Amino acid sequence: MHIASPAKKPNGSTTTIQKTNNMNKKLLLGLTAAIVTMSSCSNNEEEIASSGTFVSINASMENIQTTRATVGDEGDFAWVSGDKICAAVNNNGTYSFTSLSTTSAGTSATFTGVIAGGGTLADVAVYPYNKDDKYDGSAVTVNLPASYEEKEGTLLTPMVAKIDNGNANFKYAGGTMKWTIIVPKGATSVAFKSLDKQITGDFTVSSDQIVATDATDGSEVTFTFTATTEKTTKNFYLPLPVGEYTGWQITVSDGTNTNKVTNESASADVKRASLVILPSLEFVSIKATAETKLTDGVTKVASEGKTTYTVSSSAEKETSVLDAIREDINNDQPESAVITVEEGAEIVFNCSNSYDDDNSLIESSNTTTKEVVIEGSGDNSIVRCTGGGVMGLTSNIGTTKFKNIKLIDETVYDYSKDSWEFSYLELIGQIEFENCTIADGVQVKGAGTKVKFTNCELIADGNKMFTTPTKENACWILDGTADFSGCTITGYRGIKIHEKYGSEVESVNIDNCTFKNITQKRGVSIGDIYANGVTDNWNKTHGNTTITLTNCTFTNVCKESDYTYGEDYIWESATDPENTTGFTFTRSNNTVTDATE
Repeated sequence: MHIASPAKKPNGSTTTIQKTNNMNKKLLLGLTAAIVTMSSCSNNEEEIASSGTFVSINASMENIQTTRATVGDEGDFAWVSGDKICAAVNNNGTYSFTSLSTTSAGTSATFTGVIAGGGTLADVAVYPYNKDDKYDGSAVTVNLPASYEEKEGTLLTPMVAKIDNGNANFKYAGGTMKWTIIVPKGATSVAFKSLDKQITGDFTVSSDQIVATDATDGSEVTFTFTATTEKTTKNFYLPLPVGEYTGWQITVSDGTNTNKVTNESASADVKRASLVILPSLEFVSIKATAETKLTDGVTKVASEGKTTYTVSSSAEKETSVLDAIREDINNDQPESAVITVEEGAEIVFNCSNSYDDDNSLIESSNTTTKEVVIEGSGDNSIVRCTGGGVMGLTSNIGTTKFKNIKLIDETVYDYSKDSWEFSYLELIGQIEFENCTIADGVQVKGAGTKVKFTNCELIADGNKMFTTPTKENACWILDGTADFSGCTITGYRGIKIHEKYGSEVESVNIDNCTFKNITQKRGVSIGDIYANGVTDNWNKTHGNTTITLTNCTFTNVCKESDYTYGEDYIWESATDPENTTGFTFTRSNNTVTDATE
């Protein structure tokens, strides 16, 4: 059974596999099932051949339901020539299945075959044909194989039909998950492993459905195909028992080498007769080259389009290590580079005493490298910033992503020891933090800068404020765009949004964050936000500024404020958010707990 040409082509999203990313789901619309009818043969249609009784059956199936999906995919399921079903045969109380096939195509089809050995057509049929399916006269057991030969657009989810007076309507016994996988040249198989469910073997149909059972190590289904001659997009329709699936491991192979990604976010509730469609995943490469030594304590593995550097705890905790990695990245120019910082290891950025310097890991706009990921295993994987501290942490070309690391600022700030405003570690360019601890106050700075914090802890402990520690904010947005999602902010002060020295804040989004034990200011402190079209003392003409504060919790946060506008514990502002042209401030669903006077 195949999927007919869609009325509309799907509009899908692509996630390049560097680590797994994040999935939105919306309803799949417009899938209709093929309609078929089944009837018994009349006497003059039935002939006795030397090998048995010839039978002819017409088939029908129920509509498929779509409960969760990410792609609009309008099309029909239809039979094609060569499709096979199992028809149950009763031979004196002993039951077996025989294969019937069709040469028809469309939303109805005629299946024909021969019943051998003197048996008669019984009351059950199953799609697709599988020699390992079973029927004992009352219960049907369908077998889900561990491997399939991939055929584009083929739906193999089991359906069972009860034959009644020569007619039957096939009903889906399980559900289907559609994966769109972009495989590299040379790929010969893609495997899907459920992390928590048994998805292969025998399943007995009960109440019209088969149900997944828990499996400690999960189970895997492999689709094989002819080796690809170029990067290819393939659609796989994975038949599944009914159940709630919490994560998957997807493996692409060329027969010798493999590349695996674990996607724990690909959870889905697969219901009977449902189709769940997931965003496409891209595997950049399969075969990795041998591990080589880059420098003491640092190894390198290069594959097609991706290079991984592993920094061990034995590597020197000096800027020379990162300098060697930076040089190698810019020489090789992989599409992506991953720097793995093992537990107990550090990488050190030199933040010099000059704004003319740049410590970006991608050095040329002409390079093919688009992003560098620095990934650790928690607070014992350190990214340390040292030096004069004027420059800060920069990513002016491409994107630098930090995951599961602790960021420590040890810059000296010789030029401004008496100025608290310049004691922050500046974040400049395109930078993302995920599951990180930001141990010292940071500042989002520079025109066009975009910084994203996801599930991070930001701490303002005053360690870098030489004369007035209590003035430290966990983050000061001076320029550009900043996003905070699922973060925890603690310390003297929370998030500050303030335009000064000709800076321009474009947008700040704070959602689902927790502010706790903020002792000196309310959680969010807004200073000067210039109206659209106003030119400031630094000859900067300002545009619009948008701030969103939603779904946040404020626990044991300072109530008092020396600003004119605000809401106890939650926010304060020196700028009127209701009457400043171009300044939009949206806040909703924020909660105060353990309020203190």
